[in-house]
Amino acid sequence: MRRRARHWSVWVHGAIAASVAVAIAVALAQMRPRASSEVRLALALGDLRARTAELAAVAEQGAAGRLTRAFAAAQTNALRDKLVDASAEVRDTQGGASREPAGRALALAEDALRASEPLVADPVERDFAAARGALDAAATSLRAVERAVVAAADR
Repeated sequence: MRRRARHWSVWVHGAIAASVAVAIAVALAQMRPRASSEVRLALALGDLRARTAELAAVAEQGAAGRLTRAFAAAQTNALRDKLVDASAEVRDTQGGASREPAGRALALAEDALRASEPLVADPVERDFAAARGALDAAATSLRAVERAVVAAADR
């Protein structure tokens, strides 16, 4: 009987230790900080701004004559796709108090897409300088929106 009681006691101690370990893991998972909607929006805005700045860099290098027409068109198409994806991410993360900055950012993303259209046009009609100016302005405005969202998240 004592042998059976000792075996049962060891099993109970093991079960209690496993239960305590699971409880600690669950408690730690609940205490893990979650990113607020402002932080997620700020990250999405940073991605959107970076994609716009990349398009501006392609326009700048194209205006300087450092890119072939085929490369400029291919790079612009790829960056435009990424810009659309970044816009969708901003659209998905907007909510609550961040609705107004997200709306401004989405409008700026649309401006950047329109400004990049001449970069994928026929080579004869390609106007790198005009696209560069509009893309630089959009990237600068997106930086201001991003800073406002980060400041709101820090409060």
